[in-house]
Amino acid sequence: MKIGGKKVLHGPATEIIVFAREDVESSLAFRATAMLDKSEFDKFCPMPKPPKMRVKGGNLVENPDDPKFKVALDQYNKNFMDYMFVSSLTALPLKEGEPDLPIEWEKVKIPDKHTWHFWEDELKEAGLSDMERKRLFNTVMGVNSLNEAKMDEARASFLQRQREEPEVLSFPTDERNDTPSGEHVNGSASDLPESQNAGTILMKK
Repeated sequence: MKIGGKKVLHGPATEIIVFAREDVESSLAFRATAMLDKSEFDKFCPMPKPPKMRVKGGNLVENPDDPKFKVALDQYNKNFMDYMFVSSLTALPLKEGEPDLPIEWEKVKIPDKHTWHFWEDELKEAGLSDMERKRLFNTVMGVNSLNEAKMDEARASFLQRQREEPEVLSFPTDERNDTPSGEHVNGSASDLPESQNAGTILMKK
């Protein structure tokens, strides 16, 4: 994909979060990476379909207001959040330059959607406090663009750059008064457009 004629080569969004402990080796460092593909999730957890209902005239149509379907859809969304969390998270190595370390979940089994929510129990057993678990979860949601506050911040920053005023650079004018009449020679400041008469040039940042 190209934007403005330039190839887009950026990788997925990432964010690092570190929870300090007594020493560096005991500290917990994680990297959250945006999930680029949910095909594996769809394989293990297909989206529920609303049941059919018969309407006037005998036609069958989908009924998205069915109470059981709403419960199933709510559980599907919870499953997706849990899957996204365990799939997006890796651990950082102690030595710079080494690859990230996969998290070896003991209760979470990726092929079994009924175990995905155990990530919180495992983090709790590993010594992460309630606030640390929430921060880690919010970090994962943020890199996957599910944090509305972060999206608003990024949008405002981008629009601010678009609205920035042109930068004004000043330099001394070169006035020549060596003609007999005392008037400026051709090409001097008096011949410039009014916006440049003061010795400034407008340049875009």
